[in-house]
Amino acid sequence: MAVCINQAFYHLGLYHAIDEQTICQFHLAWHQDLKREEINGEFRAWSVPPLPRFRAPQVAAFCRLVFNRIKKGQMAYAFSSPVGALSKSGALKEGVLGLTCASFVLAVFEAVGVDLVEYLPWEKGPKDEAWQHWITKEIGKDDAGHAQRLAEQIPALRYQPYQVFGASLAGSIPVDFEEAEALGVRAREIVNSWS
Repeated sequence: MAVCINQAFYHLGLYHAIDEQTICQFHLAWHQDLKREEINGEFRAWSVPPLPRFRAPQVAAFCRLVFNRIKKGQMAYAFSSPVGALSKSGALKEGVLGLTCASFVLAVFEAVGVDLVEYLPWEKGPKDEAWQHWITKEIGKDDAGHAQRLAEQIPALRYQPYQVFGASLAGSIPVDFEEAEALGVRAREIVNSWS
């Protein structure tokens, strides 16, 4: 079980075992595009969060459950909180509009009783609201109704991929905003130095 991030540090997912010999990447790629696929090099770095030994198999099993329950095309991209977003049966709870790639990762861990971050207080970034408007506009090109619902969520707290990846690097969890931010920025610097 690992948290993985792409080269540009703007997309996050999970590596998990499907069976004893197969590891896949599992991520919310975009609106109505929940993917579980072979590792293909999209994600540049990965980290194993400091989980109790029994939790990693639980998280991997929950990933399989979510994928089998939700399937591609049934997970909306939105700005809902990851806290309480997924039911124990692996479905989005009623009233949850959808998640981002980073909040999806947080929601998977949270659903099995693991908090990677301290959710409050979480700071809004100076570009978060502009990013949310841009996402809403992009989704609106194909799904105007969902874009209208998204617009009603703005401004929302944003858990950025590099921050969640930073939290997975910590020596113990959950981590606060400052530590997640600092670890994420440092990880991005290290990964970018590899090119």
